[in-house]
Amino acid sequence: MHTLRRFLGLALLAGLVPGLTAQGKLEVHMIDVDQGLAVLVIGPTGTTLLIDGGNPGQGTSIVRPYLLSQGVSALSYSIATHFHTDHMGGMDEVFNSGFKPLLAAYDRGNTNIPSNSEVTQYLNSVAGVRQTPVVGQVIALGGGATAQICTINGQHLTGSVNVAGSSQEENSRSISVVVRYGDFDVYIGGDVTSGGNGTANVEGPASVSIGQVEVSIAAHHGSFTSSSTQVVANMNPSLVLYSCGDSNPYQHPSPDVVERYNTLAGSRVQWCSTNGDTNNGSGGFISADGHVSIESDGATFRVARPGSVVDFATFEQPGVVVGPGQVAVTELLVDPGATSDALGEWFELASLWGGPLDLGGMRFTAGSATFTLVSRILLPAGERAVFGSDGRKSLNGQVVSTHAWPWSLFPLGNAGATLAVKTAANATIESVTWGSGGFAVQSGRSAERINALSAPVASNFLASNVAWAGSDKGSPGAINASEPPTCQSPFSYGTGKLTSLGVLPMIGWQGKASLYDNDFVLQLQGALPNVSGLAFYGLATNSAPFYGGTLLVQPPLLRLSVQVSDGAGNMSYAIPVDASMVGDTHFYQFWFRDPPQPDGTSVGLSNALQVQFCTH
Repeated sequence: MHTLRRFLGLALLAGLVPGLTAQGKLEVHMIDVDQGLAVLVIGPTGTTLLIDGGNPGQGTSIVRPYLLSQGVSALSYSIATHFHTDHMGGMDEVFNSGFKPLLAAYDRGNTNIPSNSEVTQYLNSVAGVRQTPVVGQVIALGGGATAQICTINGQHLTGSVNVAGSSQEENSRSISVVVRYGDFDVYIGGDVTSGGNGTANVEGPASVSIGQVEVSIAAHHGSFTSSSTQVVANMNPSLVLYSCGDSNPYQHPSPDVVERYNTLAGSRVQWCSTNGDTNNGSGGFISADGHVSIESDGATFRVARPGSVVDFATFEQPGVVVGPGQVAVTELLVDPGATSDALGEWFELASLWGGPLDLGGMRFTAGSATFTLVSRILLPAGERAVFGSDGRKSLNGQVVSTHAWPWSLFPLGNAGATLAVKTAANATIESVTWGSGGFAVQSGRSAERINALSAPVASNFLASNVAWAGSDKGSPGAINASEPPTCQSPFSYGTGKLTSLGVLPMIGWQGKASLYDNDFVLQLQGALPNVSGLAFYGLATNSAPFYGGTLLVQPPLLRLSVQVSDGAGNMSYAIPVDASMVGDTHFYQFWFRDPPQPDGTSVGLSNALQVQFCTH
């Protein structure tokens, strides 16, 4: 799980004005309007689309301030999905305050339109730009991004359903939309129904044509009326989002819907803008505790909530599939003391690989239960993902989860059990046992792994003494206090060769050469501008004549890729660190072209750098 240090970068990008959005990025923002819906879409070239606007009063108090916070100064388009006030009640306030759509304000038209003051105010606010779209219509969002109308008034992409006089007719008439950019797709369902509670089944047949998406902003706030098993199977998202009120009385999100998306056979990440209805017996989802922002380059996407972000691959462009030795279970809380087992159990999975790993398809077994992760979570090098029984911080003991497993179906077992981590091909990566034959369980204290690179035996775990946000002891998502001490800092040695410009080239670094930080960058300063060169390394020091200078690294030499120095004569290499490198020491030196060299070698050389790779 990424922490706030990574979130800040996204927050800065999200604050750019339309037209200056990060190059090639699509943004989708689910604005927290409590029991309602408001979604802002910013296309790669700055085209803006507002889908719904929350309840009356929230256009002024929430939606408009949020637009301004994202640097949005004008709206290109809007869509009112239907005429219920928790969706369109705040739109007139937004439009009347200088955000009237410049190109079109779409809604479902005048068929059986409700007659009330909120609808009248909305109609007045869009006079002159109001349009009724047709099913299948595509709205260009710039840079190849589009928004397609998937349902309207019971019509869907391959047919229609007669919704006149049906239960919850207004919901069934809802517009639903799919935003597409490259291989990234987001479904925004409005309140369209799929047959639950006797409603018309519009969403079900529509989902056949919509197909698989990466993100579903679930229709009707996760109500039982929508998100049928057919919809879940056809859309099969990596991430499900629910926009609903904290402690709402409507059972949103419905336990049935949450459990459809999160089964043992297919477990998916689910976020709700709030804790939802905490009295409906639902669980196994994560509370975002505020606005949710999504940013995609069309191949991957990053999802942010206050304080943390999670990266995902698209289904069409999966990342590196996890193999043996690339991840490890580094911490478990089997018996929480601050809350119930059903809310507070969790385990932590750490990356041991030098690049992002795609966790999609991985299998986890505890006792007789196994769940398979459908969501294509990307775990960056050196990061940690926290899997928990529930993702609502206020209920689970303040654990910030990456994923909440199927609700109540995957108990860790206080008396003793084994957690097995398996690849998508069902090969066991490792097994961690507690109770008989494993580490001793202590209530309210997690078991922290001492060394992620050593076997997960009982002697490699200690009960945590670390105090954190919850009242239990542990360090979910962070480096364990019991892990080996950090290794020494890199240091330079030897002397480089004076360049033809009279400059002594120097080797340096940024970041840490550690498995968990994984931000080590090898640097060169003082080479000639705009010349080719490369770094090389060996496993020992040396001091031998070499091209008019000194070879400071013992052969055999391993070369990094050829680069061209910048206008100031600098070069750099990011050095990914994986588990196989921990404990190794490398000795680096730079070689670069220097044609005017007086000695006729045309070669420049830096001094050298000794780097010991470590865990943290």
